[in-house]
Amino acid sequence: MANPGVRWNFKDAKRLQRYLDRLDPGKRASVSDAVMVDLGKLVKADVQENQIIRNRGEHAPPLPTRLTWRTGHLTRSIGTDNSGAPKRYVVGTPVRYGPQHELGLKPYPRRAFLEPAAQKVVPRDAPKLFRKALTRAQSRP
Repeated sequence: MANPGVRWNFKDAKRLQRYLDRLDPGKRASVSDAVMVDLGKLVKADVQENQIIRNRGEHAPPLPTRLTWRTGHLTRSIGTDNSGAPKRYVVGTPVRYGPQHELGLKPYPRRAFLEPAAQKVVPRDAPKLFRKALTRAQSRP
């Protein structure tokens, strides 16, 4: 994803990093890569389906704390970038007005859409994904 834009880097999640540091180095790469790719897909889906509010109409007034769907351009632009793996897994958008809403840059109030999705998905789904990936890794010779 080219700049300008906004993104959330999973490596910022300290709890995930501590967990990965405790894994057997022989299994860490395949396990962490599979989980991070899956988490990125889940965060992307949550942003598109839950964080950007739909069905308010193109001319409805903006909400003060939640981003609303207008033309669909921002929603369609949300993507994942795993090209920096295994050090960086990114969910973000290259749309110019993404940072204005995510960070609350003038003249817009903060209406984050990436961070809330990550804060919801990572604690809810990461443990299950890690258990599945570890089970798969342990069953391989």
